[in-house]
Amino acid sequence: MTKTDLTKTIRALRKMQGLTQAQLAQRVGLERTSITNIELGKQTITEPVLNAIAKALGYRVKVRFEKL
Repeated sequence: MTKTDLTKTIRALRKMQGLTQAQLAQRVGLERTSITNIELGKQTITEPVLNAIAKALGYRVKVRFEKL
């Protein structure tokens, strides 16, 4: 998954649940502008933040490596 795919996925999951950026930010403990910047690909997502966003949306992060 590319960075763009990840940010699009976060935005899509948030919207599917009817959450605003402010509501997701509150659940995660971030500022709304951080969620905006994450969704726009302007802010790096650390592992703890990614896990917190996933949890707030009712998901968990699963990483899979495939041979090139």
